[in-house]
Amino acid sequence: MEWTFNDIDIGKLYAKWAKLGWMVTDEIYSDDVDVEALIIETTTACRYDGRLLKWLMTWVRDYSDLLNKKRLMRLMDHGDTAVLGAVLEIAIEAGGEHNLKTVIAKCRPHPKAQVLLVDMEDNPLLREQEKRNGQRAFRHWGLWCSMLEFYEDAKRTRIWVLEQNRILAIRALFGVGMRSEILGYLLEKSGLDIKQLAVGVGYAYSAVHKEAGNLVKSGFIEDRTGKEHCLALSRRTRKYLMKIPV
Repeated sequence: MEWTFNDIDIGKLYAKWAKLGWMVTDEIYSDDVDVEALIIETTTACRYDGRLLKWLMTWVRDYSDLLNKKRLMRLMDHGDTAVLGAVLEIAIEAGGEHNLKTVIAKCRPHPKAQVLLVDMEDNPLLREQEKRNGQRAFRHWGLWCSMLEFYEDAKRTRIWVLEQNRILAIRALFGVGMRSEILGYLLEKSGLDIKQLAVGVGYAYSAVHKEAGNLVKSGFIEDRTGKEHCLALSRRTRKYLMKIPV
């Protein structure tokens, strides 16, 4: 995919990341943020904005335990997998979750080395500087980038982030996986059949059918079955989820 700076709605990306804790703008995205989709989009956008790159490295380092790695792998072809691989490796080296390696294994380096920040490419001096001083973590992925920094004074607390992003709070409570995605999705939408739910959460029909059955048995969701499954959170589950994080 070819990108130019004007193709990217940087302001919208900033607003979404602000909802995930970046103290960069007063405008905070009002809807729910698809965390994995935002990360993938930012792997391309950050090549036009160094601040986005620095924040992406910061957030992935700090919240790697709440990332849905399977969703990242399903979406990764929509972004720059070399940037993603570099960011994930940097996160691990800085203390992030080691299971990010399952995603890294699917990432692909650029076959020909290039400057990560696009606006430096046409400036011979800057290009040579990035090539000469490029960090090892980026070189491995066919990228030249001398910046390897994190935002430590421009981020909100983890509690604030969980309060603003209920799916992350649900993952923090129930673990990252299909169960959390089903509960989070049904919190926003109800009256779904299995196929609709599977498409919504991005898992295979058979796996969602089995997990939904387990949740029905446990009383977390209700199956108001007629000819088709009609799934919704039970009243007490909805009440409980609406109160987290506490």
